Amino acid sequence: MTPAIPAFPFTLDRQAIEQLLPHRGPIFACQQLIARGPRTYTATANWPVDNAVVQGHFPGYPLVPGVMLIESVTQLAGAGLLSADAYVQSLPGERIGVLASVRRCAFKRPVQPEQDVTFEITCRQIGA
Repeated sequence: MTPAIPAFPFTLDRQAIEQLLPHRGPIFACQQLIARGPRTYTATANWPVDNAVVQGHFPGYPLVPGVMLIESVTQLAGAGLLSADAYVQSLPGERIGVLASVRRCAFKRPVQPEQDVTFEITCRQIGA
């Protein structure tokens, strides 16, 4: 049985996100997700300075790689859809989200380890 969707807005902490997603280790940086509606989320990610990916990205001036920013927003969108979208919850069997494309992406400034990054995420359904 599919769990009922709580009233919006609702918040998922790191542990709740981990229960929804298979990601672990240095690729998982999700901290919090606020579901404002079925496909609208505000979410936070953070990479510790000892993260293996960050350690090798510009030694002496560690930066979070852009691909990790994209990965985190993808994970957070997946957690949002799995927890807040009735259509996604109605799909039969096990579900896992997969990033299909990135249409427009711009990095406005570098992200350093230990820095919280807040994402404003809006998902849309393209097909069945």
